[in-house]
Amino acid sequence: GFVDDIRLYLRVANRIRMRIGKQFNISLDASTPKISQSHEIMYVQDLVDTNEIKSADYDENIFRYTTLNLQYWLRLVRIIQNGHCGSDIWQYKTKDGQKLSKAVLEHFKHYKDRMHDGVIVNLAHMAKSALNASEIKGYTCQTRDEDYYSKYFKKIDEITNKIILDGETNEEELNTIIGIGDEARRRDIPPFW
Repeated sequence: GFVDDIRLYLRVANRIRMRIGKQFNISLDASTPKISQSHEIMYVQDLVDTNEIKSADYDENIFRYTTLNLQYWLRLVRIIQNGHCGSDIWQYKTKDGQKLSKAVLEHFKHYKDRMHDGVIVNLAHMAKSALNASEIKGYTCQTRDEDYYSKYFKKIDEITNKIILDGETNEEELNTIIGIGDEARRRDIPPFW
């Protein structure tokens, strides 16, 4: 249970669901970036403005903070899905069409050249779990999204399978990818979910 208080659990789940529209902006305008996580972008810009990071590191930090944000959102999704109570926020669609699942998909598309990065592999495993749990409950993604996810997850599975070397699992790397140990913290991968 969620601190043995179902009303508190449902209230928190509802507030999380309501924040999706404020947290992500998926643009339909082709002249703007497809997805924006404005809070993370403003935070990184503030770091640049206060000289806490170099402006040359701006893009890397945008990747880092937007990916971390999605990882934490997916942790919330999995908590709610595993609680079997409340709305599944993975497929929830706001009035203006924002969806967490779509934000994750657009993030994967935007950083497709970084799919070997441990934090992306971790995010993909979390997204795959959320998608599978959502499908079990009867929610479905749009067909195009579902096709992209299946292709993307197949590539991620190939990357993960390379962790098994000569029939033996490279345990340290596998633990890092799923978020266990100090190396995972160094790579900004959240703890095992």
